[in-house]
Amino acid sequence: MDTPTPGNVQLRHPTGITKVQDGEGDTMVAYNDVGFIDMPPISNLEEKMAQMSDFKCRSDDVFVCSFPKSGTHLVWTITSMLVDSSQYPSYPERALDDALLEFEGPSALTSNLPPPRVMASHLGVVKMPPSVLSSAKIVVVYRNPKDAYVSFYHQLRGLKWREYSGTWSGFFELMMQRNEQHLGGPESFISWVDHTKGWWEFAKKNSNVTFVRYEDLVSDPIPTIKRISDFLDLQREAATLEHIAMKCKFDSMKKARDDKDGWDQENWKDTSAGIYRKGKIGDWKNLLTVAQNERFDSLIKRRFSQTGFSLT
Repeated sequence: MDTPTPGNVQLRHPTGITKVQDGEGDTMVAYNDVGFIDMPPISNLEEKMAQMSDFKCRSDDVFVCSFPKSGTHLVWTITSMLVDSSQYPSYPERALDDALLEFEGPSALTSNLPPPRVMASHLGVVKMPPSVLSSAKIVVVYRNPKDAYVSFYHQLRGLKWREYSGTWSGFFELMMQRNEQHLGGPESFISWVDHTKGWWEFAKKNSNVTFVRYEDLVSDPIPTIKRISDFLDLQREAATLEHIAMKCKFDSMKKARDDKDGWDQENWKDTSAGIYRKGKIGDWKNLLTVAQNERFDSLIKRRFSQTGFSLT
């Protein structure tokens, strides 16, 4: 039986559905056979992934790419408002869920989104359509991975269709395993290292990609919003940038989502905060132990050695 995801995307349990074990033996539902592991169980995922090479990118297309729970909603909303030509743009009429490449599929995005199209994806660079990599403007948003993983953990536990109730310690061990070198095997949807490192190396060689930091958008948003605007060759007045910054504060976006859609009982457990939880900087300190923090820092230092990438 199909299970709906946020944004009315329909999920099912096709052939590639499996139960992935965390470090303590608790399981979550995932899709594992499209050259990627740990993917959400998206309806017709294999078919959608097969369409990637046929996706036709327009010259004015914009993609927001990110690891899950890294500020995707925030940067997609900011970007959508920037491409709106009005001085004081409103929130986009469509939900982000309707613009996610791997959820909607290339065919649906091509048919349903009017130009200028602002789309999003959690896919790594190796899985993106070639025409996107060559022709689109790509904004990659990254976040302190410790905060991203804490938020991801709460999301996995909160979504009914993930069927996960594991502890933080169990999830941490799974996350550490997935972030180790994958030795030529399939990339994991929950490997922050593979996702971020892949996009970083691509961005160093291609001028149609820019990186923005979630923490900068929370602490001092206007300079980064202006940088996105300049990257997209848009001329936006200071008043417009200030308006977007105000509209895109976490509490404002959460209220707008709640007012528009209400509580999504089909997808979220009653105990979950839903898609918008906290959006705070440094929330990882409430879950990671000293030993876990040291292990993770060591892994990041080793995997990003000599790349030039910095979290700050």
